[in-house]
Amino acid sequence: MTRRSVGNRCSDVVRYVLSHSPTGSSCTCQQQDYICEDVAVFLDFENCTPNDQERPLFLELQSILEQCVRCIECLSSYGTGATAERSKALQEYEDLEVQQNAFKIIKQYVSRIKSYFELAQRIEQVIPTLLWELCSGPLPPAEHIEAAQALCKQFAHLIDFVFQFDAIKMNTPSLQNDLSFYKRVITRSEQSACDSESVCSLELAGNISMFLASPTPMLHSLAKATTEFVDNHPDLPISNTTETLTVVIQIFHHNLENKDFYERFSDFDRSLLMRVMVGAVVLYDHIDANGAFTRQSPIDIRGVIDVIKLHGSEQQDCEWRFARSDELTRHYRRHTGYRPFICDYCKNEMRFARSDHLKSHIKNKHSGMPLI
Repeated sequence: MTRRSVGNRCSDVVRYVLSHSPTGSSCTCQQQDYICEDVAVFLDFENCTPNDQERPLFLELQSILEQCVRCIECLSSYGTGATAERSKALQEYEDLEVQQNAFKIIKQYVSRIKSYFELAQRIEQVIPTLLWELCSGPLPPAEHIEAAQALCKQFAHLIDFVFQFDAIKMNTPSLQNDLSFYKRVITRSEQSACDSESVCSLELAGNISMFLASPTPMLHSLAKATTEFVDNHPDLPISNTTETLTVVIQIFHHNLENKDFYERFSDFDRSLLMRVMVGAVVLYDHIDANGAFTRQSPIDIRGVIDVIKLHGSEQQDCEWRFARSDELTRHYRRHTGYRPFICDYCKNEMRFARSDHLKSHIKNKHSGMPLI
């Protein structure tokens, strides 16, 4: 399974879709022609309610989504984290008081990082149940989604959260830097390791570090949960899952393209539909063996692009194309001037667009200091 990273705003996800779309692509899948047609289902997100059977899962998802809102608020305010304390501790490594103060502050930030990881685990646990409700059953996918609009709404908000989180995470390198410093301290000091057990054990910190190592950790968790759902239900054809996701994309596309439907939505819901439609395309691209951006794909990528251009994209495509997502990410930073990697040893906080440039800087300018 491939993993692909995305940019830092909805418009950057749009750039991702544009850059990965084959010229003149169209749906040529003959076995799934019904999916390629418009699915005239209006998503009444404001008034849809769960039935008695759906209500327990709906309420569980609502609880998770409320935690998602708090998570976005917390992550948005993370900023540079404990950068100042880390920098001072690295420069004054023989001062015990400075080290203790830095570790005290770091633990507070690690508690926040831990909560993000726990939320990802909670999402991984609920996704199989949600997918079973959306993908199983005797009805065709479009009719099934229309009948389960309340759960579809919660699924849409989950996808929206996933991409919001990953967008902010990509702009917050202090997350990994703070966690790396924390792991380094508790590895070297038995006392610090004992003090840290109530916050985050070394084993858990390692798991969180692996979670954050992905450019898009929440998308990774969502895709992982989806593929595990498919693997754990061999009696349910994988096409049920991919077709359901395809129909969700097509329904969102129709609601954005159809003028009568589009005008019935609030500005907030229009923006939500746009983000979730694109997010669902990227999710499909992660879980399907052939991906979403091939001529065999049942997704009308050209139609998705057209509706994005019609309603939301203010980004100008520079027409550069890349075979790898990391190359696209570096190219994007040339457009924006964004430099996420910071040298903690420099008082003026030197910034770099690439991690290898930061490591070379530390070796040349701060010889003997640990690589951040």
